[in-house]
Amino acid sequence: MPKPTLKGVGLLNYAILSSVGVLLASTYIVRTLLPFIVAELGSSEIEVSRVLYVGFIVLSLVSPVAGWLSDRFGAWRLLAISSLLIAILIPLYPLLGRVEEVIALRIMHAFMGTFCIASSLAIASWVSRRGGLGFGLLRFSQGVGIAIGPLLASYTARFGYEMAFLIAGAMALTPLISLASGVKPQRAPAPLKAIKKAFSILKACVTCRPLMVVAVSEVLGFTILLTYYTSYMVMKLGFKEIDYGTFLFLEAIGFSLGSYLSDYILRRNTFHSALLGSSILLTSYYSASHY
Repeated sequence: MPKPTLKGVGLLNYAILSSVGVLLASTYIVRTLLPFIVAELGSSEIEVSRVLYVGFIVLSLVSPVAGWLSDRFGAWRLLAISSLLIAILIPLYPLLGRVEEVIALRIMHAFMGTFCIASSLAIASWVSRRGGLGFGLLRFSQGVGIAIGPLLASYTARFGYEMAFLIAGAMALTPLISLASGVKPQRAPAPLKAIKKAFSILKACVTCRPLMVVAVSEVLGFTILLTYYTSYMVMKLGFKEIDYGTFLFLEAIGFSLGSYLSDYILRRNTFHSALLGSSILLTSYYSASHY
């Protein structure tokens, strides 16, 4: 079977896959500039960290539900509602005058953002399969969005936070082009049945149990470290938008390279690669605590 060409697959499919990256870039514009918004309110390091980790908490709690809702009620419906609400919520950040207001807005934004990402990924995955594109282009779009977002934040912040967040809000509307793909709503199993099935799979797979503990521990450790070094760089080291944006850009590149290398190494030596990764994480976390 010949590989699909750009003409055969259609520009719409490529635009849909690219819109996922634009949505993530919008998310990372907010993530880059949000600590500076909180710092301008005269907040402490703890309050900066609080605004950041509340988003991670919402993300971890809502993600499973967002995927189920996307299948249950239709990804296109969820995408239309969440994308429009995000575009309205994001420009409100620079207009707030209290940390409590920022936290409340952050919670609403995280809720809608999780729904929007879940539904847009569902549609993009469907488009990838239908067009025979595979998932490489989708992963590439995600990586580019995560890496470019902080740099865009650094540049747009020169024109003021209001303009930067307005641009981020407009970028959040790009996934709406997915509505032209003709994705039909799918029925999903009842949540209780899905949960029982997931637990039965974990119960049957003995190897998965310790891996689940490791995965949860890694996410918790990374979240704690992220909230720590963000507030430290902004409040103590006096990082500017360009400095922090460059840092997040390099972090995204490192994550992409690390994912590729880990996949390459893991195929050859599972135990030693896991041990090496854990040792590097332990060393980096320990070193960060001394700065």
